[in-house]
Amino acid sequence: MRRLALLLAPLVMAGLMGCAKSDSVTGPSPGPPKWTRVSSGLPSSSNTSALTASGTTLLAGAEASGVFRSTDGGVTWTAATTQPTNSIIRSLTASGTTLLAGTNGGVFRSTDGGVTWTAATTQPTNPTIYSLTSNGTTMLAGTNGGVFRSTD
Repeated sequence: MRRLALLLAPLVMAGLMGCAKSDSVTGPSPGPPKWTRVSSGLPSSSNTSALTASGTTLLAGAEASGVFRSTDGGVTWTAATTQPTNSIIRSLTASGTTLLAGTNGGVFRSTDGGVTWTAATTQPTNPTIYSLTSNGTTMLAGTNGGVFRSTD
């Protein structure tokens, strides 16, 4: 009888402390992470070639279709109101509230969360921008002619 009491004591304690049956599951789900396609509003005929985030705004760059924005965690997407004049978006980056898009026609800038885009004041001498990154006010653009640096 004493053994039975010793075996049941931890189970009784667990039940009293809230480890009883529950209809909800907490913690990570078993198995590998699951991916869900979230492309409502993105063109089906374009490759999504670049992604970045600025605060709660997500941006997607589509080859030949321009820049798209999401403010609901990527569930739905809308096209930027004013697109870069070159719609082949190869890269995107964010530096504070300034967003940059690298295209086949240079660097484009947005300061309104990606709603409107204008050509950057200065451009790399090679206008096909394959990659962008930023660190504070320093921005780098990777092209097939090398890496270009800008602080404006």
